[in-house]
Amino acid sequence: MRDFYQTYGRNYFTRYDYEEVDADGAAQMINDLRAKGPALVSQTINGFTVAAVNDFEYTDPIDHSISRNQGLHVIFDDSSRIIFRLSGTGSEGATVRIYIERFDPVEFDTDAQVALKPLVDTALEISQLSQYTGRNEPTVIT
Repeated sequence: MRDFYQTYGRNYFTRYDYEEVDADGAAQMINDLRAKGPALVSQTINGFTVAAVNDFEYTDPIDHSISRNQGLHVIFDDSSRIIFRLSGTGSEGATVRIYIERFDPVEFDTDAQVALKPLVDTALEISQLSQYTGRNEPTVIT
């Protein structure tokens, strides 16, 4: 892996799941994020400058169908990104998933959670997740 990273760099990824949160609070968080998205562009938060905010959509590679509004996609000028996604698939309430990704062409040996901590903090600041859901910790981190 080290040879691969030295040639191509390393992509760090994590997902934070907040399960069984209040569905109304979670939906309000996503709606408020969507509304303030354009105002975030060009803002620098914790050293990350927002380049774009959009609704994430997925195009199926087989049938080319498009699934829109799959989450709010925040892209930073260094190509790091955060996706906020609301899922109603839990047994109670809703699940908020936060996907966090950053490419590093130089640093390969840092633990993913350590490397991504500044972006995690930025995601929580942007979303104000704890105010909407009452949660301070995720249920699951992958």
